[in-house]
Amino acid sequence: MRPLVLTLSAFGPYAEEVTVDFSQLGTRGIYLITGETGAGKTTLFDGITFALYGEASGTHREPVMLRSSYAKGTVPTFVELTFQCGEKQYTVRRNPEYLRPAKRGDKLVVEKADAQLLFPDGHPPVTGTREVTKAVKALIGLDRAQFNRVAMIAQGEFLQLLLAKTEERSKIFREIFHTEPYQKLQEVLRTEAAQWKSTYESLSQKIQQHVEQVQPGPEWEEAWREAVCLEDGEMLSLLEKILQQETADLEALRKQEQTLQAEGETLSRRIGKEEAASRVRQELSAAQAQLKSWMPTWEKLQREWDTAPGQEAALQRLTEEIAVRTEQLSAYVLLEDLEKERNTVFDQMQKGAAGKAKAVQDAGNRQTEQAALRQELSQLEGLEQREALLKARRQKLASREKELGTLRELLQEERRWSHSHQAALEQYRAAAENSTHLRWAYTQLEREFLDGQAGYLAGFLQEGERCPVCGSLHHPFPAQRSESVPTREHLQEKRTAMEEAETATQTASLSAGKAQARWASARQEAERQGKALFGEVSFPTISQQMNAAAAECQDEAAQLDQLEMQLRQHRRRREEIQIHMPRLEEEIARAQASILSIEKAQSGLESKLAALNHQIQRQKASLEFSARQEAEAALTSCQQRKEAGERALYRLQADYEACRQTREAADTRIKALQEQLEEAQYDVLPDLLAQAGEHQKTLQEMQRRREALLTQQERNQHAWKALREAVRQRGEVQEKWTWIRALSNTANGTVPGKDKIMLETYVQMTWFDRILARANLRLMAMTSGRYELLRRQGAENQRSRSGLELNVLDHYEGGQRSVKTLSGGESFQASLALALGLADEMQAAAGGLRLDVLFVDEGFGSLDEEALELAIRTLSGLAEGNKLVGIISHVSGLKARIDRQIVIQKTRGGSSTVRVES
Repeated sequence: MRPLVLTLSAFGPYAEEVTVDFSQLGTRGIYLITGETGAGKTTLFDGITFALYGEASGTHREPVMLRSSYAKGTVPTFVELTFQCGEKQYTVRRNPEYLRPAKRGDKLVVEKADAQLLFPDGHPPVTGTREVTKAVKALIGLDRAQFNRVAMIAQGEFLQLLLAKTEERSKIFREIFHTEPYQKLQEVLRTEAAQWKSTYESLSQKIQQHVEQVQPGPEWEEAWREAVCLEDGEMLSLLEKILQQETADLEALRKQEQTLQAEGETLSRRIGKEEAASRVRQELSAAQAQLKSWMPTWEKLQREWDTAPGQEAALQRLTEEIAVRTEQLSAYVLLEDLEKERNTVFDQMQKGAAGKAKAVQDAGNRQTEQAALRQELSQLEGLEQREALLKARRQKLASREKELGTLRELLQEERRWSHSHQAALEQYRAAAENSTHLRWAYTQLEREFLDGQAGYLAGFLQEGERCPVCGSLHHPFPAQRSESVPTREHLQEKRTAMEEAETATQTASLSAGKAQARWASARQEAERQGKALFGEVSFPTISQQMNAAAAECQDEAAQLDQLEMQLRQHRRRREEIQIHMPRLEEEIARAQASILSIEKAQSGLESKLAALNHQIQRQKASLEFSARQEAEAALTSCQQRKEAGERALYRLQADYEACRQTREAADTRIKALQEQLEEAQYDVLPDLLAQAGEHQKTLQEMQRRREALLTQQERNQHAWKALREAVRQRGEVQEKWTWIRALSNTANGTVPGKDKIMLETYVQMTWFDRILARANLRLMAMTSGRYELLRRQGAENQRSRSGLELNVLDHYEGGQRSVKTLSGGESFQASLALALGLADEMQAAAGGLRLDVLFVDEGFGSLDEEALELAIRTLSGLAEGNKLVGIISHVSGLKARIDRQIVIQKTRGGSSTVRVES
């Protein structure tokens, strides 16, 4: 990859658009990028990096910070780079996101970041910031971090790499060689080992908690304390024996409890019998006393019950009277129904009379409307004749308008040819005047030419020689030669101009004649058409006649439009009437039929009303009371007396029956209680209750002991199961933790007694050894074979990480020492060699990538003359082949040694300019 042309616009310190043509520097060798501090030397590399990857070379410069603060608002910010990759040239253009003035108004708008990559072989361009960056990575084979390490040697950064410790150097190599997966593997193993350790400790704590939950009996306490300190298997075996002993003890207690419960049940049955006999004695005394208290009530009810047959006979008589009055009440209902029906018939007759009046009125209205429509229809007769007359007038008007249109076109044609004739006549007059003027000028010039020829010939006359004009031998008065004689060429030009003017005059004369003929023909045709329309009229008045006739046609057209609109309205009205008349006749017929139907219905209602009045009079004559309310009151009185008698008889019967049943039940109860007491004993219940109390206490104590032992066994059983499972899990976890811990210690460099070399560091050591091998080739050349970089094999102490520490071998003194002991110039040489070795190794690791560009940024100020010469010689060696090395520096010694330069200068306004000196 080689940059060819770089264009920066409003980028960094460059306010305007500047272009750097790297091709002017050649294809190999070294060149100098020089300028004041802050002028923008490193910005050139920033521009290349931004064009390729969308980011500057340094991590402290964000893309949004790249717009020049010196640029005007109208100057766009962009970077364009043309570069060569292989045998092909590519162009990438990219702009960052920045604020710019809006095209309208005074506001600021955001110009979005964008990018475009152009290909040389017709391949469609790639657009978009991410897509272009991805395509550039595929072309070059490096990402931004790798490109910065390979193409740019920033001396401060590589000095930091030279003096860094293992931890710091590992971070740098991680970014360059992408060893993050090894670091992540270390973290995963460390995390997993910690998790297994935590699980093991958690299970151990859980086992201890379960051990503390075990409750051995007094006879097992000493043995249990000893077993806890032994192996897990012996502890579980002892706990199983304790559980077996507790099971045997529980079985013995269960049998004793069953014996006590059987004895208690026998005692409870005896106590129950004695308590039942005592309750029976109490119930017998209460039953005898209650029976004695009920006797007066029984005797009173017996006397009242003897009067019951007389009350039943009175109720029978009331029942018969109620039946008669209920039957009579239906006659009143029939009377009311007849009166309701009469009222309904009367209402129907009134509604019929009103309906007949409305039907008569509707029929009259429809007949009046029918007569009016017939009269209007007669007025609309003759529409077809009027439409035919209107059509004929329309045709006549169209013919008249067409003739007027033809006349108008003829008049317009006449005016056009009149104007054409006047224009042609003016051209002829001008051409004739110009021809006359040129002929006169030519005549005068010809006379002057001829006079001049006479003077010319007179100049050659000799006395005694014949004149070539007149043949005379004597020349007393020869013509004088004029100083302003026109030349033959000038005379010929005037003659040509005169002849051309005469030709133009003839042409204009012909054009004027043709225009006059066309004008006369158009005037004659227009006059003929005017006389055909208006009779004998003069030509000047034809236009006025035509305008008047056109106005009359417009008036006629307006009248015809109005008549046509009226005819359309009349036609629609006639159609409406013709449609409405049949419906109106149907409505009149329906109204007359409705009147006849109502009259027929009214006659039937009158007959029905007379019959109902006769029935009502006859029904009233057959009734006891004048109104149904009086009959209902008499019926209600009978019903109430019956209900009162029935209630009194029912209460008497119920009270008598209840008292009888109560007496019989009391007698039966007393007899049964007396029979129950025949086998009962007296005064044994207190002794039985005392025996039951003692027995209950013994049983409760037995149950308490069994429940306590059962709770203890259940707890120990749960602890035994939990301990067995926890011990099994801890064994499995311990096995996995052991080999994960060994693997984690190996990968993280924490194996006791070994160097603290992590897996990632081990991989980076391989890269580092390759880099040092390449770097030493150049360091030995720059230091005349004195220094060689070596990777330190051990750590400073057991707590420090090792593997990437760096020493220097001094071949002059014959020993190793830390690179921190090198002087400033020696450190520059070592860091430069290290940077070059890193770049070589990265190119080799990228599949033999060829990068024909290298930038070296500063660091040369610390070198003496000899060291500077060796460094330049080393860099020149790098440039062999087709590699171009750019040194970014303001050291004056380099300016004298390097001819090809890119010079950057600050302007008074603060921005910078660029020029290439080759």
